[in-house]
Amino acid sequence: MPTLQSFEVMNYYRDGAFFFADQETQLHPGDEVDILTSSEHLVDLSKRWHAEKKQEGS
Repeated sequence: MPTLQSFEVMNYYRDGAFFFADQETQLHPGDEVDILTSSEHLVDLSKRWHAEKKQEGS
């Protein structure tokens, strides 16, 4: 499973507004993010994302 160092949040949208992310950015529920990662982590990140979404829905 990829660690938090395996990807980086590049930018995010909050309430329809666009922001660049930096190391001090704190994300909030409902924020939409664009991440940058190596292709070797895509499958694992996708699995992690879907597992977390299932937990939220239960």
